[in-house]
Amino acid sequence: MIRKYSQEQIDFIKANIKGCPYRELTNKFNKRFGMSLSINKMSALASRNGLKNGCDCRFNKGYEPTQFKIGHVP
Repeated sequence: MIRKYSQEQIDFIKANIKGCPYRELTNKFNKRFGMSLSINKMSALASRNGLKNGCDCRFNKGYEPTQFKIGHVP
């Protein structure tokens, strides 16, 4: 199913994406617009619009900046 997003929804993402993990952004978006987007769909939507949250997403698909916490002993 192809979903069209309104300019208001795109503007909301632009205004809230900086430094915000996709999980939080998705929760805010779903509450505001009464939708049920998944985190992956939010990530794809942001990517299609050239938006980045600034988090290091090489590990863990952008949910957390690193795999191991500081001070972790292997």
